[in-house]
Amino acid sequence: MKIHLVYNDPFILGFDQILASISEMYELKIISMGELYRACLNSENEEADQLRLHLISGKVIPDSIPNNLLISKLKENSNSIIRNYPHSLAQWSLLKSSFVGLKVEVEKLWYFQSINVIENIYKIKKYKLMAERHDPTFSHIMERTQKIKCINLECLKFLNYPEKLELREVEAHGIEGVNSSKSVSDAIRHISTI
Repeated sequence: MKIHLVYNDPFILGFDQILASISEMYELKIISMGELYRACLNSENEEADQLRLHLISGKVIPDSIPNNLLISKLKENSNSIIRNYPHSLAQWSLLKSSFVGLKVEVEKLWYFQSINVIENIYKIKKYKLMAERHDPTFSHIMERTQKIKCINLECLKFLNYPEKLELREVEAHGIEGVNSSKSVSDAIRHISTI
């Protein structure tokens, strides 16, 4: 079974379309951790009860819960793209040990880096209005972007697959809902394959 791990910076509008193009190109199913959590919360089983308990109490969700959800989904899907997971060395260690029994191979590691965030954010009407009213410097957006970029770069380090890394720059405003593969390819610039 082959998987691709995909990480992306914030404010890449149209990223779902970019991900769908990769999925189609490599014939992979997309696995979103958010969707796995929502599906779990809508079910009635021990794992859902544990997840609800942690969310209600405000406690940190143990790594075993997302790991078990992901492994169950991989058993259904076979070749897949996993979006923005794992986020820690502990999660990666647990996931990697689970991969052994499933004979999973990480085929590619993708990182989509947003560029020109502030310049492009002004092109989106709701953000421009927000800036005019509250924060013309968009300092909160830059702070969030930098935090997530740092987390993503840390993930790339501990995953340690430099030979499989595909690094892309994507304009922060993305492709604004245009549904064509040409628009997707125009929004993405290849930086390097390391």
